[in-house]
Amino acid sequence: MDDYVGREYQAIEDFADLVATYSIMAEFRKRKEFDLAWCQATLERYYSVLR
Repeated sequence: MDDYVGREYQAIEDFADLVATYSIMAEFRKRKEFDLAWCQATLERYYSVLR
């Protein structure tokens, strides 16, 4: 994910493990217990703030 460091994107860590950061970029790995419905509902809440 580009521009991760210094931004309010931490919600992604509920669904993916942070593997590494490279300057302001971040690499994630989807969690085994990934719940698509929960992820969609959570991200919809965050996206609605940006609209």
